[in-house]
Amino acid sequence: MFLRIGMQRRPPNPSRRLVLARCLKLAAAGLTVPVLTDHATASSLPNTLDASNRHAFYDLLPAGLSALVARYSSLQFTVSFAEPLASGVPSIATASFKEATARIESQANRALLHLQRHLYRPRPVNLYREGRAIPVRPDGGFYELRYWSHRVDASVMAGAPEKLWFAVKGGYLAPSSLRGDSLLVHEFIPPAENAQAAEATLRQAWIYKSGSRRVRRAPDLAYDAVSDGSEGMITTDQVDGFNGATDRYEWRGLGEATRLVPFNMLKHHEASLAAKVLLGQGSLQNRFLRLEPRTVYMVEARLRPGQRHIYARRMFYIDAQTSTVVMEEAFDTRGGLWRVALHGLGFNPLLGVVQTRVSVYHDLLSGSYFVTGLDPESGAVFDTTRSAQWNDFQPDALRRLGR
Repeated sequence: MFLRIGMQRRPPNPSRRLVLARCLKLAAAGLTVPVLTDHATASSLPNTLDASNRHAFYDLLPAGLSALVARYSSLQFTVSFAEPLASGVPSIATASFKEATARIESQANRALLHLQRHLYRPRPVNLYREGRAIPVRPDGGFYELRYWSHRVDASVMAGAPEKLWFAVKGGYLAPSSLRGDSLLVHEFIPPAENAQAAEATLRQAWIYKSGSRRVRRAPDLAYDAVSDGSEGMITTDQVDGFNGATDRYEWRGLGEATRLVPFNMLKHHEASLAAKVLLGQGSLQNRFLRLEPRTVYMVEARLRPGQRHIYARRMFYIDAQTSTVVMEEAFDTRGGLWRVALHGLGFNPLLGVVQTRVSVYHDLLSGSYFVTGLDPESGAVFDTTRSAQWNDFQPDALRRLGR
């Protein structure tokens, strides 16, 4: 019932229309442009969002956020109207693959154009990191996962084949039941024409299970394979907002608008806080939940006839200034809103880049949620100097890692 309440239409509100018009006027290019800086306009809205006042944000509130605060009456988001997102020249080398611009601009489907800007946005060319993820059950019980990943762009990888875009490998450090399990992905440059039809063959993936000591191919790592340790709360193509192949869905652009989306949810030092400090009922503790009105592109995906995926419909909110997915709504096969993912962008001072600092995946039906992107409690681990050899990104290398 709460889902229907959170999504039902209300009569137009003239004051909210004025706020929306002002937001659109202020949403100019450049990361450092504040949003809703006019004091009178900003003061006409509450500075917090919760179940009791969500209708005050009618024109700015995505359905998923409305459903989330309706599901958990104790949740409260801080709403900021003026704090800009830090920007500047990255302190590390970043790159997208060389054909990205032509690939994007040749896309006739506007929805896929915006999604591809997310997929092909510049990334660090060589980044090793360690992170922490926490699945939280409805009763508040949780455990912690420790993982590592190493993503290398083909431009800085010795011996990389010509059509490789990037390679990434990763694995678990904890708990003991998953320690030693790992994966490997080779992502290849998509062709400029008829790319969507060919995407099913653009990713090659393998997984290694330490228990069986076997490496096997994993074609579903481009789709709805469930991530180990997440207790079934996310699929692999939900990592990083969206990744993988697009051929199982029909994509439609729903336009550009200003919406409240997660931004600067965790400051740099907060990402390594202890779980008991970070976690709350239904989501992170309220003091870490922060929204900003941002210009976003809204992209809808509907499952193609004859295709399968656990999500029959998905809605993506892509920040216009960073080309990054900042929020997703996922619907079940009966059309009901099932899960809401918040991807809080922020500035990483260690790398000098804007990136997703934390992702929180909420299961509205079960009451569980999954937090990932946190730093180890001992502090952030980022390394941009590790050697990158093509031989180290082969299936046989997974066996060596698991020993």
